[in-house]
Formats: sequence, C-alpha cells, structure tokens
Amino acid sequence: MTTLSNVYIHTDEETFYGSITFDKTIQSISKAQEGGMDGRGMHLIPGFVDQHVHGAMNADTMDATHEALETISVALAQEGVTSFLATTMTESKEKIELALQSIATFKSINGATCVGVHLEGPFLSPQMAGAQDREKLRAPDVDLLESWMKISGGKIKIVTLAPELPHAKALIQSCMKQGIVPAIGHSDATDEICFDAIQDGVKGFSHAYNAMRPFRHRDAGVVGAMLLSENTYAELIADGVHVSKTAMQLLLKNKGVDHVILVSDAMRAKSMPDGMYDLGGTSIHVENHIARTPAGALAGSTLTMSQACHNIQTLLNLSWDDVIKMTSHNPAKNLRMEETTGTIAIGKNADLVLVDSEFHVEMTFVQGRKVFEKSR
Repeated sequence: MTTLSNVYIHTDEETFYGSITFDKTIQSISKAQEGGMDGRGMHLIPGFVDQHVHGAMNADTMDATHEALETISVALAQEGVTSFLATTMTESKEKIELALQSIATFKSINGATCVGVHLEGPFLSPQMAGAQDREKLRAPDVDLLESWMKISGGKIKIVTLAPELPHAKALIQSCMKQGIVPAIGHSDATDEICFDAIQDGVKGFSHAYNAMRPFRHRDAGVVGAMLLSENTYAELIADGVHVSKTAMQLLLKNKGVDHVILVSDAMRAKSMPDGMYDLGGTSIHVENHIARTPAGALAGSTLTMSQACHNIQTLLNLSWDDVIKMTSHNPAKNLRMEETTGTIAIGKNADLVLVDSEFHVEMTFVQGRKVFEKSR
C-alpha cells in the first residue's frame, strides 16, 4: 500500500490539496495529510492514455518483438503514459501479422500497459497516404480484419480507414460487431461519404487535419465532417507543427474538450537525437525533432504526451481539467476503459502521474506500481 501526501489531486469533480492511498487500485482520497511519500506540492493527475503511438527510443511496433514493445512501454511511462495502443503501419500482410502476434502475448514488465492495437492501415486512401507505403495499401477486407482480430488475441481496439474505399461500409459494420472503434483517417472522402460512415458507426477521426481531404466551400471534406459531427472524437497532435494554434482553436470550438483526444503519433525517433530513422520501410529524416519523408511529408512525430499537455495549455490557455479530459478521460471513454482508468476515483486503477506546473513528470504509477521516478 502506498500513500502520497502534499499533492494537488485532480479528480473529475474537484481539485484539492490532500493525500491519496492506493495499491493496485485507489483505496482512499483525503483532504487531510496522511503521511507517506511527500508529493512536494505537485499535481497528481490520471495517467495519460495514448491511443496512437508507433514507437519511441528507437523501437517500433512493427519491429514485432516483445523487446521493442517493452522499450516503448518504458519510454512512455517516463512521459506520464500509463496505457497505450501499439499502433501499426501499412505493411505487407505477413509483417502486420507478426506485429499482431507479438502484441497478443506482450505484457510490460516496467512500463505503461499496452491495452491493445491501433490498426493504422492498410485500408487507407493512396491520395492521402502521407508516410504510409502506397504500394502496400489495400481495399477494406472483412475476412482479413476478422483474421487479424484473432491473431491479435482480440486486442484490436481502433481501425483507421478511408470510408470512400470499396467495402468500407462492410468493414465499419464488422468493426462494430467486434467491439472495434472505426475511425476516419488518411482519407480523401467527401463530407457526404463521411457523414454516411458516421451513421454506419464511425466514432473518430485520426490525427485531425493531417492526411484528410481539406475543407472547401463546395465540399467540406473530411475536415468539415470532423468539425460538424457532434458525437465523434478527433485526435490532435499538439506539437505546434502538425496543427497551427488557430486550427487547434477551431477544432476545440467546434468539438469541445469532451470530444478531442491528444495523441503523440510518435515514431521511433521519440526521445532520440536527430538523424535518420526507419518508419514502415521508409527512411525518415529527423531534424529539430521534426520527422519527414524524403518527399518532405510529415512522418509521425517525436512528441511526448507531457509536452503535448504543456503545449496546448500554454497556447490555448486551457484549464487543468480540460487538458486531463483530452489526455486521460476522453481516450479511456473512447476505448471503453472509463470504468477502470482515465480519472482519479476510489476503486479505479492506480494509474497516476505526479507532475509539476508545466507537466514535467516526477513519478508515474501503473496500477499502483511505481514505474518511473525522475532522478534528482
């Protein structure tokens, strides 16, 4: 049992100065000081849930090894992530299956919990491929998805797809039957196609504005459908490179903080020096921590979730509650995990992060186990 005192505790109902006691789950929360570890007046918030991350520390989901996944898990814990979806890339059927097999049997030893798979590709538009390999894209295939779901041990949680492709409607319906969240991304669809897909069950939009048919006055495109759909989530990469401040403001004004999810979309160069890195078989040049393909397209990010929190709070003058919703509660709800994580409440998993006023991470607890402490 661990007690942490002298902290500002951010629950979903209020923020107060007090203490918290937990083992694997949260046992008590008090406005009194109960001794134990000294939180030094820092902020205790729910652990971040990153539903879209490819890699970190020179490891990638597509490496298809437990060693790579553990490296990612440990790196993510250092930035306050307690749960994540290992995100795949468009690759050959065989390589995707190897990655899914690895995730199916993986359990982190010293890092964040891998709660499933975000399948990003290969059911994407060649017109909006971005850093995905156009040669390996394929039309939506229900039988293939069902096979992959079995290979992953039922761990596919999100599928990013282009709804304008043949058989996309059937794939969305299959996702719904299997408990998978279908999301629109890497898509050149019209707004009408997107709205039809939402009626069929689409619940989200992957990396807002990026690799999407843009807004035009005679066709609002994917961007328009994202901004106007009330009950869908939009992922946001808040690194100041992928999306401008004004575009962030527009997204939040239309979607509200209850329907925006901060993600890193980070690749293996996260927490690494600038240089050349592989992403889905493509050589990526990272300069000033910005990752680009040889053609100059953005290729994921090197963003940490703690940086994303600081960036968006500073740029848009958001409250702590707003940031916590976008990094913890909203993704947990999107992944149907809100009963166990995403907020600080008695009985929930002790997935907790201690941060300073600028979101620098001091400690990370995953189900009550301290997996990271900042060295002094």
